[in-house]
Amino acid sequence: IDTDFVAFFDDLIASKRNEGTRTYYSQSMAKFKEFAGSNVPFTAITKETIDNFKTFLLRKVMQNTANGYFAAFAHVIRSAEEKGYLKHMYFKRIPQAQVEKDYLSKQDISKIIQTPWENRLKQAFLLQCLGAFGFNEVKRMKWSNIDYENSSITSKRQKTGEIVTNPINKDILLMLGDKGRQSDLVFPEMTTLKRYNSNIQKLVSAAGIEEGKHVTSHVGRGSCIIHL
Repeated sequence: IDTDFVAFFDDLIASKRNEGTRTYYSQSMAKFKEFAGSNVPFTAITKETIDNFKTFLLRKVMQNTANGYFAAFAHVIRSAEEKGYLKHMYFKRIPQAQVEKDYLSKQDISKIIQTPWENRLKQAFLLQCLGAFGFNEVKRMKWSNIDYENSSITSKRQKTGEIVTNPINKDILLMLGDKGRQSDLVFPEMTTLKRYNSNIQKLVSAAGIEEGKHVTSHVGRGSCIIHL
């Protein structure tokens, strides 16, 4: 068979409707081209080639990234087998590494509360740590969602669209400061998740929290759930 494997890989990527899936498969293909070149006939795709590519990935990227890239590659191999371009080959996938999830202790959160900070993203993060709100819930939160009198915050769950009224400790509400105009965002400083997480890392560092903890928006919310 003289059909080129990389061209087949490229065609399969183009057939994917989801942009995120296309991007991930493209990254997998880029690594394969780095490994084997841009012109690879199907006759060159053997079990040895597959195993060597697996080893190549594990040398180049973190194990869980290699797991994802190889899973995309394996799907291309199976598609080629179904179309008769390759005979069925048995090979093992790259296992996912066990990742220890970081979270903030109550002492860590107390340190953040006491740390002076240059912007209100500290309050946004503490709202996650103490109220279990997701990034988008906090980003989209308006002053009209906050009921100081009844100590509650109303939010809309992104995944379900459900409107939820969350009882909130008065001390947390006081931390937010004076109420603004009903239609205004509580945290207009919040833009992208990447920038927000970068700010969190700087805040955590300034608070003197244990080095090595990779603290993000997700970790803040998860820390609250752990301590409930």
